[in-house]
Amino acid sequence: MAERRCQLACEQQGAFEENEDVIERLLMDVKLLSIDIYLLLLDRGFFSSSVINSLNKLHQTFLMPAVKNRGIRKAIMEHIEGRRKCISEYRMHSSSDSAEASFTIVILPKKGSEKEEETDPATDRYIVFSTNIPEGRILWNINRIAEDYRKS
Repeated sequence: MAERRCQLACEQQGAFEENEDVIERLLMDVKLLSIDIYLLLLDRGFFSSSVINSLNKLHQTFLMPAVKNRGIRKAIMEHIEGRRKCISEYRMHSSSDSAEASFTIVILPKKGSEKEEETDPATDRYIVFSTNIPEGRILWNINRIAEDYRKS
């Protein structure tokens, strides 16, 4: 079943359960099935320092949209102004649990963004992905990242 997309596990999350605990448990369950996950696609609801640190600790390659918090919006503006490349390292500080995570962000124009009005915030014209995919692999496939993510 090489290079196929599929849902391997599903679990209802308790109200007081942390996202990183759920991710770690699901990944361990999948590993027990002797299945290697080439790329884990996550919803932006999992975008946090603690989840990213858990994924890195488990050596799991991931791709997920970043929440456009203040730091991500600042990174987009730096990109627009030519001070940040579309693929760059990013360090996120979490105010809720004082965790810190380093990862790569990929800043891409949204499909159809050229038609958006100038009155819309410039940051709305971009989508940002967080990942730990090596930069060389991102560059090889950068034009397909957003499309591939949408198809999942």
